[in-house]
Amino acid sequence: MSLLVTFGVNGQIASVEVSPWKRLLDVLREDLHLTGTKEGCGEGECGACTVLLDGVPVNSCLVAAGQCDGRAVTTVEGLARGSAAEPLLHAVQRELVARGVFRLRMKPRMSSHSPEPVHPISTQSTSS
Repeated sequence: MSLLVTFGVNGQIASVEVSPWKRLLDVLREDLHLTGTKEGCGEGECGACTVLLDGVPVNSCLVAAGQCDGRAVTTVEGLARGSAAEPLLHAVQRELVARGVFRLRMKPRMSSHSPEPVHPISTQSTSS
């Protein structure tokens, strides 16, 4: 079963006919050829596939294409562009995006020397 999904991507309107269950990550990379969004773990743990959905960071490997109909998606390519008057990324960051380089934010664990990923998508309040 296919569904015509129309949504904004980096300020442009995109329409794709896909399974409503196809992952947003795959639609971006395979159908729209926006390869800046990377697949890391495929389980929503690493953050490599993070995009903004209506301005909220989400793991695109966990979002079905059908959930994006009528919504706005911003990928790393969209962040890199910004505008001349107000770029969203520093010039060095834009160059890294242009060259296909990405980096996961890491923090050291208290109990070992191995780093663990910092999850950019957190809705939990840290106040007590």
